[in-house]
Amino acid sequence: MSHKNLWLGFASLIAVNVALNNLATAFVPQTITATTVQPIVISFLASFAGGFIARERFIFIALGVWAVLWAAIGYMLYLIAAPTGQATISSIAQHNWVAFLFSGLATVAGAYIGQAQAIRRTRNTAAT
Repeated sequence: MSHKNLWLGFASLIAVNVALNNLATAFVPQTITATTVQPIVISFLASFAGGFIARERFIFIALGVWAVLWAAIGYMLYLIAAPTGQATISSIAQHNWVAFLFSGLATVAGAYIGQAQAIRRTRNTAAT
C-alpha cells in the first residue's frame, strides 16, 4: 500500500464531493427532504470513490474529511444565525442531527464498500 493511493483517494473524495454538490445545487430543488438526503448520498458516493481508489486504510481519512466539512457547515450556520440571536450549538445540532449522523454512517459505509470492491476487483484480475 502506497501513500500515493491514499492521496489519490483523498483527492478523488474531495473532487467527487465538490462535483456532486454542484450538480445537486444546480438540478435538485432545495426542499427539507433534499437538504437532509443530499449530504447522505453525496457522502456515500464520494467516500466510495475515495475508498475504491485508495484500496485500504481509507475509512479514517474519509471520517476526517467528513468531520472537517461538518465543522465548517456548523460554523457557517452559527455565523448565519448569530445576527438573529438564535446562534446556539444545540439549536444547530437539533436541526441537522439526522443529516450529520447518517452522512457519517454513509461515509464509513461508502469507504468500506469502495475498499472491498477494489480488493475484490484486484483479486479477480489476479486470478484470471
